[in-house]
Amino acid sequence: MHDRVLTGVLIVTADNVGPMSCEEFDRWYDEVHVPDILESGCYYAATRYEAAGTGEGQYLAIYETDWPDPMRAFEQFAARLGHMRKYDGLVVRHMAPYLAIGGAHRAT
Repeated sequence: MHDRVLTGVLIVTADNVGPMSCEEFDRWYDEVHVPDILESGCYYAATRYEAAGTGEGQYLAIYETDWPDPMRAFEQFAARLGHMRKYDGLVVRHMAPYLAIGGAHRAT
């Protein structure tokens, strides 16, 4: 596998408002949704977080891309959304691509 250069991310906040339990939703997300996203070829990594407090969105997902044009990755991904296996109880509160503008800063 070659080293990937992060060029952008897709940020999504969402809520599970459907009938699935948290465990069922987690299983659907990990076994169905993430594979659909990664198989699109637009994003190579997916990380999901659960809100630690109140705010907009029970979940935050960050999808990483190394496409030279991250906006093009998002457009290609958006065009595929209709073909992905959905869960009607997932309500997306926010979805937007962000472009990397510098290297990662890490503590030493």
